[in-house]
Amino acid sequence: MSDTSSASPASSTSTLVASVASSPELKAISLEPLEVSEDDKAEALRLKTEANKAFTSHDFPTAAKFYTAAIEKNPNEPTLWCNRAYTRMKLEEYGYALSDATQAIQLDPRYAKAFYRRATCHMQVLKYSAAVTDFKKVLALEPKNDSVRAQLVSTQKLIRKIEFEKAIEMEGEQNPVERCREIIAEGGCDVDKGYAGPQLDLEDGKYKITYKFVKAMIQWFKDGKTLPKRYVWEIVIGAYEHFSKSDSLVYVELEDGVTCDVIGDVHGQFYDMLHLFSLTEEPNEKHYLLMNGDLVDRGSWSIEVILTAFAFKWLYPNYMFINRGNHETKDMNRAYGFEGEAKHKHGEQSYKGVGIGFGPDVTKKWCALNGVTGVIRSHEVRQDGYQIEHNGLCTTVFSAPNYVDQGGNKGAFIRIDSAGNQKYFQFEAQPHPPLKPMAYVQGGLGSMFM
Repeated sequence: MSDTSSASPASSTSTLVASVASSPELKAISLEPLEVSEDDKAEALRLKTEANKAFTSHDFPTAAKFYTAAIEKNPNEPTLWCNRAYTRMKLEEYGYALSDATQAIQLDPRYAKAFYRRATCHMQVLKYSAAVTDFKKVLALEPKNDSVRAQLVSTQKLIRKIEFEKAIEMEGEQNPVERCREIIAEGGCDVDKGYAGPQLDLEDGKYKITYKFVKAMIQWFKDGKTLPKRYVWEIVIGAYEHFSKSDSLVYVELEDGVTCDVIGDVHGQFYDMLHLFSLTEEPNEKHYLLMNGDLVDRGSWSIEVILTAFAFKWLYPNYMFINRGNHETKDMNRAYGFEGEAKHKHGEQSYKGVGIGFGPDVTKKWCALNGVTGVIRSHEVRQDGYQIEHNGLCTTVFSAPNYVDQGGNKGAFIRIDSAGNQKYFQFEAQPHPPLKPMAYVQGGLGSMFM
């Protein structure tokens, strides 16, 4: 019952363009079958064909619109709801997808694929027990489906693992940064004498970061190598010291001649991030960078992404800014790969839910209340990399092109100058080593989170 999609070819361009149309809105769901004419059934089938073509081309917003139009013609057809559910999963509109899958089940209580779609939606929003219930429904209908049986077993193991971890967690547990410092002071995390990679400078017994180290570290990562655990800790602690001294809401003044680029989700796509930095420039006194959250998970180079960002924060604390996204959290890291990647590369857990939607009315009230002219947010894929929404008050920027190697979307960043003017730049995905997204998701569940 699995679904496969091919990745789009990578290229290297950047352009300045306008925005695209918004995602489909949720329609009211009727639980009672409606009378549908033969002409409307035929038109629904035609629209479904167009939707399937758009989906195959990874144009998920267009596919969703065609499925929506088909549903309006024939709301009694469960496959239309199920197909739109899968499309909305690709758009990461999981609440809508759950609703669509549920409607398909109500129309056909023996529709195994609809139960499977709903199960995978529950997995995406970390509702593992609900996913188990739906996996069991699939197996009741298709008892020989070994793939779903394996996913059920893996999900049950994941639930037991989470319950065990919660049981052993102690209230008032020591701050992990302080514990790392203690281990370092006790000599428990020294750099291996055989390490021959980039070297942090050591002054008066304390490590210092330099631009030379950062550039050498990036090349070290490109060569497929990892830093020693001690250096990883030093970079994280170096960034932490600056974060901990900052307010939760940071005000940044852009003086004349200074610009700031806002970067959206990167999601562990290290090679795309390096290309992005070649377009934005690295942070400096005349050009600031703001990474707007969701740096990790899904992509299989999340360690390289977060360490590069933290290294620049340690080196240039007044020019490099990093917001925390919903994927910089423990539960999401466990589900979407970063925790597994951290363990694989450095033997450490990542201790770091799912967003809520808001409409133009909320944006307008919030801007008026806080005296601002607009909001720049990330978190959701946009096919052109960015989209101006909510009557110009809200702009979404997404910087992970060809998301998880199958989105077919562009990446983008926004450049803001001292006068508040904004320019929008697009870029395409870059080639990377042959490692699939979600490579470090534990329990064999990686394909379900894509």
